[in-house]
Amino acid sequence: FLISLVLFAFITANAQKTDTASAIVHYKFSHLRDTTKPQEMYNENMMLLLGKNATAYKSYDRRLADADIKKQIHDQMAANGGGGKIRITSRRGSTSTEYYLFPNENKFVRKEKLINSYLIEEPMPVINWQISSDTASFGSLHCQKATTHFKGRDYTAWFCPDLPYHSGPWKLCGLPGLIVEAHDTKNQVVFKYDGIEDISKMAKPETTKEAIQPPQGGAIRLIG
Repeated sequence: FLISLVLFAFITANAQKTDTASAIVHYKFSHLRDTTKPQEMYNENMMLLLGKNATAYKSYDRRLADADIKKQIHDQMAANGGGGKIRITSRRGSTSTEYYLFPNENKFVRKEKLINSYLIEEPMPVINWQISSDTASFGSLHCQKATTHFKGRDYTAWFCPDLPYHSGPWKLCGLPGLIVEAHDTKNQVVFKYDGIEDISKMAKPETTKEAIQPPQGGAIRLIG
């Protein structure tokens, strides 16, 4: 699978653009939101969709919750013949913000969902990484260490040169390989690698195309 994914990335580098994802990288995200309560870490399962010309970082918990709600509606409608009240049991809240990176276009888009969904085009993150010779393995992925100061924090990241995607979780990007794991020096923000799955052969693979279409009225642009 790793060899196939590498070949996929190289072959499609200059191919016609398409946003169908070939793989999903899973992360366990932890964030200390209140430093006065160090024992109360926020935890969520996140995912990074790897496409030919784009990547999308979003909540995996939210995807599972949405699928569960649809199933509850379907099952209850089938049970009561399409009539009657529908009772939905929802899971705990999850992150609605999504991040889309288009390296070939030097473009970064954030999707926020309030009442409606809004696309906010942001400046491409510019991160001054310092790459070291230290190495580590995460599953079958052989990675290299890099450090940086970004958004007020000192980060350590592990990237896989064999997977030439210049992307990673959240806004972390710009390394010569996929960022597999990252954390700040205080471990208040942690993106822990939780596996990678091949979805290229699924009947309905994930796509990033639909999610990046501007909503009615167009996208919001931020300049500078």
